[in-house]
Amino acid sequence: MSQNPYAAYDPSQPAPEARTSAMAIVSLVCSLLCCIPFITGGLAVLLGTVAILRIGGSGGRRKGTGLAIAGLIIGLIVTIVWIIAFALGAAAVQEFNRTTAPFVESMNMADATKLRSALDPNLSSQVTDKDWADFKSQIEAELGTIEPFSGALAFIGGYFEAGELLEKHRGSRNKETVPIPVKGTLGYGMMLIELPPGRRNSGNSAQEAILGNAVNIGVILPSGKTVYLVDPDAPKTVPAPKPTPQLPPPGGEGV
Repeated sequence: MSQNPYAAYDPSQPAPEARTSAMAIVSLVCSLLCCIPFITGGLAVLLGTVAILRIGGSGGRRKGTGLAIAGLIIGLIVTIVWIIAFALGAAAVQEFNRTTAPFVESMNMADATKLRSALDPNLSSQVTDKDWADFKSQIEAELGTIEPFSGALAFIGGYFEAGELLEKHRGSRNKETVPIPVKGTLGYGMMLIELPPGRRNSGNSAQEAILGNAVNIGVILPSGKTVYLVDPDAPKTVPAPKPTPQLPPPGGEGV
């Protein structure tokens, strides 16, 4: 006769050993893998919650409540930290994008009127509309019409698209160059905003450091060529010193 599967449990037999919930273990492991934004932390919270409920309803057949709680709490903390980091990062990128917008927006203008407000006053007075037209034509030959980025994530994506251009670039003139991506209908480039020495790390905001202080602008094109608004190799013209007026000697003009 076959054994009745519904026979009453014999208390004289040892109770089966409780097994550690695999879901609780996975929850803790996911919570510790915080290098993947949101995904592992969210999984840790979800799996930890389900594991706690299943362990509580197992009648002692499963254990690992502590692991599940640890995974849930750590996963929740990691998720919150990533949310805050992304919010702050997106705000910083958006502010930087707004600060550098005059340089990019002026690319589609026939003259340099908008750009001049972002340049150092000495450079602004030197740049003619013809200089600007020549600069633009070289850029548009490879990039096409310049388009604004749709948001912070697109702006960050521009660095990935044009980042390799910086590695190929060998014409950086000083350490005060601020690189920003530019997107055209034909491809991506990298704009180089050159600032006076010490200005970039002066401790001011990005807007105070960049706007009105650019001493030159260059753009690295997909071909690897770098074009500048003002030729950095051109000889600097030094104005002739003004003649010093001759003062009469003390005591009058003499006899």
